Amino acid sequence: MIRGRTRAALLCGALALLATACGGDDSGDDGDTTTAAPATTAAAGDTTTVAGDATTTVAGDATTNAPDTTVADSGGDLAALVAGYEERPTTIAVTEPIGKPVPTGKRIATFVCPLPACQELAGMAKTAAEALSWELVEIPIGFAPEEVKTAWEQALREEPDGILTLSSNRAFFEPELAQAEEQGIPVLSMLVDTAPSGGVSAVLYGPDFMQKIGKEMADWVTVDSGGDANTVMIFSPQIGILAQQSEAFRAEYEAECAGCDVSSLEVPATSVGNDLTTRIVGHLRANPDIDYAWVGYGDMLRGLPAAMKAAGIDDVKVFSNGGSLAPDSAEYLRSGDTVQMFYAYAGTECEWRAMDWFARYFAGVPTTPNEDAAESPWIVTPESAPEGGTPYLVEDYAAQYKALWGVA
Repeated sequence: MIRGRTRAALLCGALALLATACGGDDSGDDGDTTTAAPATTAAAGDTTTVAGDATTTVAGDATTNAPDTTVADSGGDLAALVAGYEERPTTIAVTEPIGKPVPTGKRIATFVCPLPACQELAGMAKTAAEALSWELVEIPIGFAPEEVKTAWEQALREEPDGILTLSSNRAFFEPELAQAEEQGIPVLSMLVDTAPSGGVSAVLYGPDFMQKIGKEMADWVTVDSGGDANTVMIFSPQIGILAQQSEAFRAEYEAECAGCDVSSLEVPATSVGNDLTTRIVGHLRANPDIDYAWVGYGDMLRGLPAAMKAAGIDDVKVFSNGGSLAPDSAEYLRSGDTVQMFYAYAGTECEWRAMDWFARYFAGVPTTPNEDAAESPWIVTPESAPEGGTPYLVEDYAAQYKALWGVA
């Protein structure tokens, strides 16, 4: 696990690892597992799938919940569409005021794992809850199935008005979900690869959003390369949200970049912070035709530019994504050497959006203005990367949420 992360920790990545540790999709193993088409490369047992040589089944609609981001909607001008992504958003995703008084005194239970990123997330949620005159009840949670179940049992004993859960495998707390539903406790889940069902009232940053990320990153590569790229997708299939991003990336890439190649390097989640850079560099050296590399989420970039430079790899454009732009990722961008793009989305704001959902629920108004709000990305380039990175997308997000809630 990555240690010592600050508030600028990449939310998507840290929580995705939590989901894996808590028993997410464990179809991967400790070795690289890629699909061969048509032949196996000789490097470290990695095999590569090339677009056009194999059939790939894409789960779900890669353009779902991505308003105004299809080529048809943009009149076919993909370059103008991508240019729009490069503009930093100035407004939060949710824009409709609640319009009714929000009850005070509510108690929201949330789970806090030992990782620094989890501690930071809880702090964000607490600040948002306090703005509504609510109490945030923090429940310690571990990674083992029995620890997850114990945490949920404790949450229910607290008799909260609502429960917020992030990136945990629901297989370990299905009975507790059923109990929450029976007791009328709304459960909001964030940053997961499953849709709401069976006790989960709503999902934010779910499958549709992950597909949107993959699609829009593929649009960027298509435009940046002029339709002539050989891209490798480097991700862990154990991390469900990254797998969904990869499926959407491939679907959009094959549709918009017809003359391009795409391959996969699948790595175990346990390689992050360990031997990941060695795996990536070995794969790039064995496949010198690759000129673009999507490297999962931001934490997976750590140490990679230096390792690539030491290996003499200077002609591959690296890009990544995450809920916020950490200082190290920002510096990689600002150097302009290896990392050429970072797809940033709401970091700090995600907890405020969660509290907005609960505020609408308790005020007795529709929650759909929150659930259906289209998140605007920020494609950060070497020219636009802020010094020191940034933990948020919209600078005055807190004031904008408070205005929707009608609080000072």
